[in-house]
Amino acid sequence: MLILLILGSIPTLLVYLGLYVLHSVWATFILYHAYCFLVGLRLKRPVFASVPFKTATLVVLASLVLAAFLWVVFPVLQEYFLLPDVVSYLARIQVVERTYPWVALYLVLVNPFAEEIFWRSGLEQLIRKNESGSGLRLVLVAFLFAAWHVVLAVQIFTLAGVLIGFLALVTFALWAVYQMRKDASSITLVAIVHLLLANTPLM
Repeated sequence: MLILLILGSIPTLLVYLGLYVLHSVWATFILYHAYCFLVGLRLKRPVFASVPFKTATLVVLASLVLAAFLWVVFPVLQEYFLLPDVVSYLARIQVVERTYPWVALYLVLVNPFAEEIFWRSGLEQLIRKNESGSGLRLVLVAFLFAAWHVVLAVQIFTLAGVLIGFLALVTFALWAVYQMRKDASSITLVAIVHLLLANTPLM
């Protein structure tokens, strides 16, 4: 449990360092994703296996429907969930109109896979080493996964937006472990769903 707590807390510290000390989204990406890859691959070599066509189709379609719903609804509700000075904050961490396409591309191509390699594949290996109390450890990892997002979210979203996002991330993290275990530890499907849902706001 202590090892999980330590390993799962470091990403929050790295994101804080990148955003609040270095004031650079690129420094944040390098620190966080390098850690995810290095530690995740050290803990376990990830499995990218094929998924049954029916399962993959249903999950991806459900994800696309949810992503489309968020894409339509979010602009209508953004005044309730977004802080008024979001643009100025993003500029302070070097996310401006000129760099936005590169940030979006990076998040699509790298982030889902780096996170699944660490949060699901790597930490799941530690949880499986001792099945006793594994349910509590799964919940702990889900909360730690959601926690690092809060470091960024508090500068972009209102309290309501942060709380809803936190609960959504915890739910996703628990589902991802469930789905990965169904898929013989393969992170293929959860990485695809992660890509579809997490990057919806970029659209």
